[in-house]
Amino acid sequence: MLISKKLAHLVVATSVAVTVATTAGTAAHASPSAAAPAPKVSVALQSLMELYPGSEVVSEDTLRIAPGVEISMPADQPRGQRVLSKEAVAAQLAATPPARPAPPAPALSPTRKLAERESLAAAGGTYLDCAYEYLCLYQNASYGGYKIRFYTCAFMDLGKISFPTGGYWNDKMTSFINNQTPGTLSHFYNWNGSTANWDKKFTNEAFWFDPNVGPSYGANDIIDGVRVC
Repeated sequence: MLISKKLAHLVVATSVAVTVATTAGTAAHASPSAAAPAPKVSVALQSLMELYPGSEVVSEDTLRIAPGVEISMPADQPRGQRVLSKEAVAAQLAATPPARPAPPAPALSPTRKLAERESLAAAGGTYLDCAYEYLCLYQNASYGGYKIRFYTCAFMDLGKISFPTGGYWNDKMTSFINNQTPGTLSHFYNWNGSTANWDKKFTNEAFWFDPNVGPSYGANDIIDGVRVC
């Protein structure tokens, strides 16, 4: 997965460089109407921008809160009202998330090449609303509610990422889509407070998805961390 992403970044960087060099001489004459319109920042999205300082608007319902980490609102989220009050945002930002070290990286395991995974991943595109090369976690069953998606290979402590309606992303996941490059493994953990250790609940290999991790893995609303790849 890393090799694929590095190549993708190289292609994008080269394309951007060529585009800039080609258009530099004519940029001054470009019509303002030719520029792509900026995504609309609704009241709801603005309140989330306050919750995630330094975030970037990706679309009318999505923020990039850190490199390789994006959060999206559900379709039924009222756009004309705040998600959290200003007081609740201030309290959340003042809270101190738990300090806990990441679990050791698991040993690489041989991957399986299933025909279904190969055929679904061959298109290299979005599956439902989860873009290719992302791991997407959803608040509700059947990929509903708030969504957080990861691109960067790293361990993510969900207990340190604010949840849009208060608290943190730990103990919130019910469904997921692993739309990373074929064969990429993601590991899902629960924090065991009594032993101060991360207990791995399950490992998943791209491409795959699960509309409810309760029946499948006994892991509904207990996932506290994920090693993306």
